[in-house]
Amino acid sequence: MADPMNVLLIARVSRDNTGEERSVDEQLDELHGWARREGWHVAHVIRELGSASRFSQRRSRNEFAEAVRWIESGRIDAVLMWEASRITRDLGVYAELRETCAKHNVKYGYDGTLYDFAERDDRFRTGIDALLAEDEVARTSERVRRAVAANVSAGRPNGKSTWGYRRLYDPETKALREIVPDPVSGPLVREAFRRFLGGETMHAIATDWNRRGIPPRRPKRSDRDPAPWGSYAIKEILRNPTYAALRTHNGVIAGAAIWPALIQQSAFDDVQKRLADPSRRRDPSAWGPGSLLTGTARCGEDGCRARMRMGYNNASYRAATGTARRQYRTYVCANGAHVAVKQVWADAVVVEHVLSRIEHPDFLAALHDIEDAGAERRRELMAEIDDHMTWLSRVRERAEAERNVDLLFEIESSVRPKINKAQVELKRLTSASPAVVALASESDVRSAWTTLDLPAQREIIRTLIDVTFHRARQKGARGVLSTLDRTEIRWRVDG
Repeated sequence: MADPMNVLLIARVSRDNTGEERSVDEQLDELHGWARREGWHVAHVIRELGSASRFSQRRSRNEFAEAVRWIESGRIDAVLMWEASRITRDLGVYAELRETCAKHNVKYGYDGTLYDFAERDDRFRTGIDALLAEDEVARTSERVRRAVAANVSAGRPNGKSTWGYRRLYDPETKALREIVPDPVSGPLVREAFRRFLGGETMHAIATDWNRRGIPPRRPKRSDRDPAPWGSYAIKEILRNPTYAALRTHNGVIAGAAIWPALIQQSAFDDVQKRLADPSRRRDPSAWGPGSLLTGTARCGEDGCRARMRMGYNNASYRAATGTARRQYRTYVCANGAHVAVKQVWADAVVVEHVLSRIEHPDFLAALHDIEDAGAERRRELMAEIDDHMTWLSRVRERAEAERNVDLLFEIESSVRPKINKAQVELKRLTSASPAVVALASESDVRSAWTTLDLPAQREIIRTLIDVTFHRARQKGARGVLSTLDRTEIRWRVDG
């Protein structure tokens, strides 16, 4: 008796206004039933939450890549799904999947039928189904674009309701009947424009709204979120043409809207002029990084740079420890949530690594081993200094043996200026940052480090090393030891 087939089940969620779509759980119930009836073994299940359409993909389809890995692994004999569109509605992706299945002798099943891509008829039938699925998506996309264009032309809304307004719908047809000012948030919009035109800052308005306990425009995502209102939120309100009854499309004003204005267009225009006033902009130099590794450390996942984020200890931590809500700073990825490292631990690990190396006696010499235009001259000067130091050492031994202090003083007075002159030129020719050379020349490196300002410390770190933060090996790992394990440091100057 042949061994039962090993099958991979794929279920994908999708929205459909007709109500005919099946949930992921329903799809999997059918697929498991199919496998049981045929006596197949379910090797793995993929629950896909992304879109199979090329028109609506907003993130990489990791689940599709996982399916391909299973097909190539040799551990499955068939891929099963509820219908053809559950894995892709893109002909290009279908073609890739078909060739991968054919290459690894993996069958392809949907709608209760198992297909073999080695058979011409099966390739034709599945290709027709994939073409129809892609065409249906294209039709839907075209209808959506036409509807959006019609709404823009008529000044009607798309998407979610804007804070400050309410939408009234017909109770029977569910059609939009009217858009009216919200009795609670509408006056707040007018207040924001009035106070800003009166000379108040966005920060002052946000602080006052937080003090008054005004709910945010959107629910807080977690207990770690900062205060509901900030300058950025007030600025979004002030820059929104919707409040002047202007319809926008792709960030451009397209014409008048059907809803009433909360503020006059003249007032809206005055606010935009004030927001665009160059005198409001701070000197870019005043926005320098406020932490040691911001913009220099990198993420170990895709190399994006670190930025600083303010965080708060969460509710479970406070319940367990009984401590009050407190702030802490964390380095996170600038382009995603790949890694997060607490600043105090990351800075401690990096600073200790750098200072320990700078304190080493051979560090200054290592700075001069870099191959560049001045490398040959530096080697000559280092050899000259070494010869002078060797000669002084011999003279000291002779003076000690003869108890002739005058001899030592005489040679020292003639040779020491030559050493100092060579060292000055050597420092001038070094390709390392002057801040690095100055720190390495100090007798007490650690004390000198504490006297440096942040820009100087950042210059030294950036010159000497590349820092990469990796994911924690274990979820929830924290502390200096965990940070040390996650931090990769590569020396630029002396390996």
